[in-house]
Amino acid sequence: MVSSTIDEDREILLSFISESQEMFEEIELNLVQLQEVVEKSGDPDDEIINSIFRLFHSVKGSAGFLNLHNIAKVTHEAETLLDLVRQGEVKLETSHTDLLIRAYDLTQNILGTIESSFEEGHDAEVSTLIEEFVAAETQADASESDSSDELQLTITPEMVKQFIQESDEILDTVEQTLLELEKTPDSTDHMDTAFRNIHSLKGNCGFLGYADLERLSHKMETVLGAMKSGAISVKAVNIKALLRIVDMIRDGVADISNEKSGNIEGCDLLVQLMDEMLPMGEGEAEPQKLGEILVARADTTPEAIEEALEIQNKPLGEILVDMGAANPKAVESALKQQAKQEERTAAALQSGGKKITRRDIRVDLDKLDNLINLIGELVIAKAMVIHNPDLRGYEFENFEKASHHLERVTSELQEVAMSVRMVPVSGIFRKMIRLVHDLSGKCGKKVVLTRIGEETEVDKTVIEQISDPLVHIIRNSLDHGIEPAEE
Repeated sequence: MVSSTIDEDREILLSFISESQEMFEEIELNLVQLQEVVEKSGDPDDEIINSIFRLFHSVKGSAGFLNLHNIAKVTHEAETLLDLVRQGEVKLETSHTDLLIRAYDLTQNILGTIESSFEEGHDAEVSTLIEEFVAAETQADASESDSSDELQLTITPEMVKQFIQESDEILDTVEQTLLELEKTPDSTDHMDTAFRNIHSLKGNCGFLGYADLERLSHKMETVLGAMKSGAISVKAVNIKALLRIVDMIRDGVADISNEKSGNIEGCDLLVQLMDEMLPMGEGEAEPQKLGEILVARADTTPEAIEEALEIQNKPLGEILVDMGAANPKAVESALKQQAKQEERTAAALQSGGKKITRRDIRVDLDKLDNLINLIGELVIAKAMVIHNPDLRGYEFENFEKASHHLERVTSELQEVAMSVRMVPVSGIFRKMIRLVHDLSGKCGKKVVLTRIGEETEVDKTVIEQISDPLVHIIRNSLDHGIEPAEE
């Protein structure tokens, strides 16, 4: 049975199924291509191996989070075998591709069972398949035991491009769910969605070796986990801090999209900020509050700090001075040091506002333009055939029927091709929610953003062109068109 938590949250489970189905469509195509290469005794493309590995890894991570143990086990074994291939410890054979295809089929069957009955099932099939995977992996270990050389993972431009696209979508989702969470702190749906997406982002960053992005997303996952358990309160100040971390991660992804390293300036300070949100003992380093600074500088003792904290009728520094446990000048100096630390953290949280560069809408735009041009030429060729002057004066009944059918099909094909470039404005509209949220807090104005017509579709290039003007319009409306609450 799926755990009781999953039974209570079926929307999240169905969302996982939908996302997994999309990833498995890509896995299926790659597996078919991989098997064809292996059957021809050719060397498989590293890009195909890495793509299948990454997709199995993503599904495994989400399945583990949702306590879907059978899916997690199958995808883990598939991932392990593929990793051995990537490391050069296994020469891929048809028996291996058969195992991977069977893992794909079995996982698809399990997803179907969950969707219909909310039970995983298929325990016997999972056990049998895992035994075969383990046997294949053990055999590989034995045959390669004398070899210590490992091949380095080759990061291809296509993998980076896919990472940028997925990260952009994940960060948008996390941002929207955090904003909703601020309105409804008790919403487990929004909390789970944010946690699951950051978990996926962390895995993707680690897989491609983006250390700063992995570190920040891992720490953010820890903070969200503490919120889920109730160890940290879901209040506006904490949500605001997480939103700023999302901005910094987005800046790192934007760096990568501009062919840079993706390193994040002030990463240590950002990690420290999130550590300070965590209960004592859960962070990488305990927060250096005033008392800790004084103790570290030997200006007072831990016992004096503990006694002063129990009084709590004045600021800590004043209590220590009244007790004779600290010198006033030492307290003043420690307060300045604490203020500088807070300033550095605040400076690190200022988002650079970098934009993530994406040049695709699931398919490459150049290929799509080429397809549209070819369809345009097809329409012209259709007209040349149907209205060929050599046919004047003749009546061919079957030709007339065929030409009408050809005309209808080409017209529909042209309409469909043009519609592929059309995307809903909902994506750009949703980005304005965060803008209004931040501006209203900064201006001290109570503002509600109403979005109408989000389903309207426009060309992808139009979406890119209207983004900045829309931001400018909304900024102006908040600055000059809406009065403060007092007025």
